[in-house]
Amino acid sequence: MTSSDFFRKSSEFQVWLSEQKGIPPDAPVPRGELNEHFKTYAEDYNTCTLPHEKYYDLEAWEKAQAAGAAVGAAAAAAARGGAMDLLADSDERKRASAVAKRRAEAEMMSLYRAHMDADKVADMKRRQELQLQMQYAFKSGNAKEADRINKILNPEAR
Repeated sequence: MTSSDFFRKSSEFQVWLSEQKGIPPDAPVPRGELNEHFKTYAEDYNTCTLPHEKYYDLEAWEKAQAAGAAVGAAAAAAARGGAMDLLADSDERKRASAVAKRRAEAEMMSLYRAHMDADKVADMKRRQELQLQMQYAFKSGNAKEADRINKILNPEAR
């Protein structure tokens, strides 16, 4: 890992900085000092001497923690047995369903935004083509064609 990985590993670095150096994430740290801390972090990262696995891949560590918690909850529910299992399972299914629904909604919004962006880009390209056609028509002396294209580009100017 090099200094160019600063943004790619920023979440792991922020956790390391907070837990190992005692610098809160919202504390103003001079850029030079931050670079020195990142060099230390990168060196420990490259030599595999970071004190905890979460400093290597925070997202994977959090997923493993969540999976462990789910297994622990299931084991606790099994130990309680009977009707409590059914309630715990029902609550867990409801939570999982709510999380899945939120993720699906977020994905749909993302796709919608991507689609809207594609439409806007296509519209901008079409407008640019029309502007070039209007300029060509005007330069070639075809005022009627230039006026027709101008009305397409600016319908409110009629």
